[in-house]
Amino acid sequence: MTWLTPTIAIASAAVLAPALVALYFLKLKRKDVEISTTLLWKKAVHDMQANAPLQRLRRNVLLLLQLLVLAGGLLALGQPEVSREASQIARHVLLIDTSASMSTRDGAGGDSRLAQAKREADAFIDGLREGALWGAGKRDEAMVIVFSADAQVVQPFTTNKLALHRAIDAITPTDAPTHIAEALRLAGAMTNSDSADTIDATKPAAAIHIWTDGAISDIDATQTPANTAIIWEKTGGESAHNVAITAIRVARAFDDAKRARIFVGVQSVGEQTQGAMVDVELAIDGTPLSVQRVALQPVASGASDTKTANGASQASLSGIMRGSAVFSFSRPTGALLTARVLSNDALAADDVARVVLPPARRLRVALVSTGALFVRTAFEGMNLAKLVAFTPAEAAQQARDADAWSQFDVVVLDGVMIETDAAKRLPPGRYLALGVIPPIPGLAAEPANNVDAPTLPIEWGRTSALTRDAGFERLTVGKALGVRVGDNVEIRMQLEQGPGVLRVRAPGLDAIVTTFAPADSDWPFDPGFIVFLGEALRALGDPAMDTAGALTPGETIVERLPIGASDIRLAPLTAEEQGDATPLTADQSGRVVYGPVRSAGVYTLRWRGEPGPEDFVHGSDSVRPVVVNLLDARESNVKPAADLALPAASVVTRASAADAAPRRALWPALLLVALGLSLVEWWLYNRRVAI
Repeated sequence: MTWLTPTIAIASAAVLAPALVALYFLKLKRKDVEISTTLLWKKAVHDMQANAPLQRLRRNVLLLLQLLVLAGGLLALGQPEVSREASQIARHVLLIDTSASMSTRDGAGGDSRLAQAKREADAFIDGLREGALWGAGKRDEAMVIVFSADAQVVQPFTTNKLALHRAIDAITPTDAPTHIAEALRLAGAMTNSDSADTIDATKPAAAIHIWTDGAISDIDATQTPANTAIIWEKTGGESAHNVAITAIRVARAFDDAKRARIFVGVQSVGEQTQGAMVDVELAIDGTPLSVQRVALQPVASGASDTKTANGASQASLSGIMRGSAVFSFSRPTGALLTARVLSNDALAADDVARVVLPPARRLRVALVSTGALFVRTAFEGMNLAKLVAFTPAEAAQQARDADAWSQFDVVVLDGVMIETDAAKRLPPGRYLALGVIPPIPGLAAEPANNVDAPTLPIEWGRTSALTRDAGFERLTVGKALGVRVGDNVEIRMQLEQGPGVLRVRAPGLDAIVTTFAPADSDWPFDPGFIVFLGEALRALGDPAMDTAGALTPGETIVERLPIGASDIRLAPLTAEEQGDATPLTADQSGRVVYGPVRSAGVYTLRWRGEPGPEDFVHGSDSVRPVVVNLLDARESNVKPAADLALPAASVVTRASAADAAPRRALWPALLLVALGLSLVEWWLYNRRVAI
């Protein structure tokens, strides 16, 4: 048997029990009144006492019944419970998922999964043991950690239930993905750090209770804390239905910059059948443009590259369907494009996605070359605003003047480098390097790994605009450069002997690099070569066309503003929140950093000073919209995971916190007994005083 609130019961007993007994030591003090006879008062004669204040305590059945009633009430106040658990763990870590999928409204009365988790966590806290007044008996303590893209301790270990409840009440949802590795590391560090109890290696030192629906991205990279019991408090229902936007991309036509197209990818999870339809609306600057009906089709097994919490492909799960919509329109000026699925589903955060369309403009390109024919001829056939060819010596002279070099959107290095000093550093800018490894952090040439024999591409992105139609399936490379890559490098095409096409970003630099020169392959004779050059210029020269740079919740906003920007503020683009702008400070290069961003939406970066090429001017402020979209197929798959397959851990799964402790509360029975005894005492008292 355990007692949840013995302290309150003991303190109340110390006051009420002596007070009740003391009442029976007192004598009744009567007022003398003359009457004609005492014949009718014989039954009350034994109550007539002298006026002395005290009397001897006599045997009294009423006193006994009243003491029993008081004892029953006090015992009920201590909240005794009978537990069938084999072990009694005194330390509990409450991990509560606040990711996007936990905002799914499939609970009772339309509550979200997070609201359900908070209620269950509150109920669990109410069931913690408080120990005795003087510290005897077991006393439970708990801590609260919230996690989504990162983890945070919102309440360290404490026995104060009020503090725990306040921490639970203060938890708010986010639109970030679910990462649990950091939360488990925090839990392990806190449970094994400074426990005052002697740790028994044969028994768990703490229990970790995880409230989540199981849509965890990094579950394979987690490490379970030693000497702990893992309990999954499963949330979410199986019948939830959700339609989500999982991809969005906008592009202007290369031959006519006024024309634009926007691609919207849609995913549906839940009760859908083949041939189901969903409406997708496109709005420009908040004004609806058109609505397109999208046919959803089941995803074939193995067609998805997204993994579920237990490592299985989402495509193998029933109920997942996908479709897409493409809108074409003419818009010479910049705009905020909003795509919205018109569906009444369980999760609202993924119903909307936004993208910024910059003003129409043609690119200005600088070509640094020794006179190779293939690349220059390809660029001369494109609809560019400016194409200026430089020899390596002319380019080095040009690079000494940073302002003159900044007039170009993209610099193409056709097998040569720009040498500006002894360190051979590149000026800040955006580069397309063909057959040369530029000196950018994250890239290092390795001549020992050069390939001098024919090699073929073996892997590339089939959905990326940069590599989808580049003709790599027909490409043969005669020789390629060896390269060592860092964490900031994306391999967009892999050759048999090493990387073939790379995308690398560093402070002030953005580059697409091919490790082979076009002249050292048969690529220039394939139409895919022209497509690749055009898409590379588009990705580098027009930020809105590079979907890889889009922000998602949980990431950090990093923007570079024009030099001299002052009074910099960041705020959500909503009228009621404009007054809650966050002041920011730019470094010497004009870079500002804010994050991580917790919620999807549009944020406005405002400053006093000159605007950039894609910025807007509003009054005296320069304005740059920053878009944050959910676009996460895993979070939008609201079907709860079948199990929580944590590596090297035995997880106990419970459907709700009602199963958290198989205990039976005894206080209701004690109250009923006390009520019955009080009725008996009332009946005896009335019989005694009846005339």
